[in-house]
Amino acid sequence: MHQKFQDFLKNEADRHEISRAEREALILAMDGYEISTIAERLGVKPEAVRQRLSQVYHKFNIEGRGPVKLAKLQQLLRARYQEYQARSQEVTGADGTTLVGEEFMPRWELSEAPDVSMGFYGRQEQLETLQKWVLQEQCRLVSIIGLADVGKTYLAAKLTHQIKDKFDCVVWKSLHRTPPLHEFLEEILLLFVNKKSLPEDTSSRMTLFLDCLRQYRCLIVFDEVERILRGSDRFGRYQEAFEDYGILLRRIGSEQHQSCLVLTSWENPLDVHKLQGATNPVRSVQLSGLTHDEAREILEAEGLSGEEEWDWLIDTYRGHPLNLKLIAQTIQELFEGDVAAFKEFNTLLIGNTPMPLQEHFQRLSPLERRVVEYLATEMEGEAVSFPELLKGLKSPPLGTSELIEALESLKQRSLVEPAKTGSGSSKQMQFCLQPIVKKYIQSELAESTTAE
Repeated sequence: MHQKFQDFLKNEADRHEISRAEREALILAMDGYEISTIAERLGVKPEAVRQRLSQVYHKFNIEGRGPVKLAKLQQLLRARYQEYQARSQEVTGADGTTLVGEEFMPRWELSEAPDVSMGFYGRQEQLETLQKWVLQEQCRLVSIIGLADVGKTYLAAKLTHQIKDKFDCVVWKSLHRTPPLHEFLEEILLLFVNKKSLPEDTSSRMTLFLDCLRQYRCLIVFDEVERILRGSDRFGRYQEAFEDYGILLRRIGSEQHQSCLVLTSWENPLDVHKLQGATNPVRSVQLSGLTHDEAREILEAEGLSGEEEWDWLIDTYRGHPLNLKLIAQTIQELFEGDVAAFKEFNTLLIGNTPMPLQEHFQRLSPLERRVVEYLATEMEGEAVSFPELLKGLKSPPLGTSELIEALESLKQRSLVEPAKTGSGSSKQMQFCLQPIVKKYIQSELAESTTAE
């Protein structure tokens, strides 16, 4: 089997979510080897080879029995390869750089994406909205923002899984290791160009990347974008070493192309926030907790009882999927799974989730810390109006514009919840903290006081 056809098979395997073991059996089968020979070469039993190929047939929707299925699969893949060869052509970028030659085929690089085949709850409304934005309204840049572990990455992965066949190229990249943009672009561009064709400077690599987005329909995911954003500052500003990412996002959001970049982050990068709009090709969805019906699926899966108090538990933890799963496990272990028994103690546990909250808290500016600490310690009620908040923060004096900016930033960071009260002309916007955020801040302040 020549290398081009083998590369084509690998890409087709990625598209159909075929495992590495299944792919190895597929390539050997496509090369004409018998089951016994494949088993010998892979060091497994013939039954294991048959099982792997059975999974391959299922994922390619091949029907029939025995050798008939293999013949159908071979015919299908060779026909697709011929179509690919007929479509293949050399494409040149704006600066004359050869993007791809006859070797180009759809690229799928999803090794860093999570598996969403299990443990994904709800989010159907958000999925439909995102699909509409990406496929129908041709959005260039879409951001999914929200608190840590609220489900941003899994939602992006589910979206990618459902629409990947609509694209020539699908790439998932995490910014967890905070790579410099120069290196980050190289990892992506090597899917399109040879190493020798790769520009040296970052600006030219950005231009080449935009050329790829124009020439091909690409779905690119940047996960954990908060890693390159600045802490102890107003939301959305980049760390000094990563400001060129902002230039890239501005170009992706404002220049013409046929692709889409989806990013996940605790907060929106400032450039995305400035470009987004209801009719613009840049949009954002801010994830809150699951609905009651969606969250109840988690509690049911964890085997909890005391169903009459499930809504109370969901409200207390604001439908946050991971926090609900963790508290459900605690209730199962210590209260025999009875939510009603747990409620009797009237307590809120944060022990399982301190680190993400700590990271969120450390990202706040001094003014934002002042606001959330006031909401956590001085307000007995659930929410406070803007005038009440402004009055309460009078020492030292705080300007109206300063408080507005702080609340907007905290809202973007999903730490302050706005709520409307009253009706008609008496409607009033109020602000509060999520219960778990409020208790975390109270605990931090108490520890700080004790340490002093």
